[in-house]
Amino acid sequence: MSKELIRLTDCVMAFDEDIVLDKINLSIKDKEFLTLLGPSGCGKTTTLRIIGGFQTPTSGDVLFDGVRINAVPPHKRTINTVFQKYALFPHLNVYENIAFGLRMQRRPDPQDPRRKLKLPETEIRARVEEMLEVYYNSMQFQMTIKVLELTEKNPFEIFLNLGEFYEEQGLLAMSHSRIRRCEILLEYLQQKDPSHCELYQETMTFDLYYRENMKSRPRWATDLTAYKELSRHYCPKGKSAHLEPFWYDMEVIRNSKALADYPKKSEKPSFYLFSYQQRSPLNGQAKAELVQGADDGNERCRRE
Repeated sequence: MSKELIRLTDCVMAFDEDIVLDKINLSIKDKEFLTLLGPSGCGKTTTLRIIGGFQTPTSGDVLFDGVRINAVPPHKRTINTVFQKYALFPHLNVYENIAFGLRMQRRPDPQDPRRKLKLPETEIRARVEEMLEVYYNSMQFQMTIKVLELTEKNPFEIFLNLGEFYEEQGLLAMSHSRIRRCEILLEYLQQKDPSHCELYQETMTFDLYYRENMKSRPRWATDLTAYKELSRHYCPKGKSAHLEPFWYDMEVIRNSKALADYPKKSEKPSFYLFSYQQRSPLNGQAKAELVQGADDGNERCRRE
């Protein structure tokens, strides 16, 4: 059984003579999902503001993990509040919004406790990816998520929807391989947006090879038998690279800002060359470049 994490004891909140909360008692357990329901003005938001530290109750106690926190300011509480009007930076993506708070943090210098140091960017990246592991699959599928974000009015709703899917399928608290995480995300997308399944399969393939030269071919990916000779031409022995055909324009997908901008499936594939000897030092992703005229070269290779 989960332990109690938050408790409100006999909390009263009065504004002048108007009593909004009258001796409220509430217990919230660790990992519990709790919803407050009630008509406008009944005190739901006031209760959340008291828990977050944005208001101090007229009387009563607020406890976190058994410790009274009435006098603890919001920025020192290990509690996060998402407001009805999302306090997000619209010019930053989901990753950067989460990383922003970590970049503001300072920790004592082990050599001189009087000094405060920023968190290393490598640690920030690891902590953000850990937080997004269940919902965003560790930022490993940026192209797929880029498309998926366009299906939501607020991208953060993806957290809730994917979290519910993981729970319904019994996938929480389990270790999954990268391929399996792809399959789970595709299963979710099959339910959410079945009309774009082929597009998601291609973006998922792009994301996978963008990250590493997969030893096991994803089951949903295109059969490469017809492109063996072309692949040998661009990826000779000793060169750490992979050539992949795509029937959707990945550059258009990168820059799409609405569902209406989704590209249509073309009759002929375009080819991307993923070079793993030229990885980005920041995120470890391969260099991905569109190979011009590769489809014509494939025809010549087959004739030869």
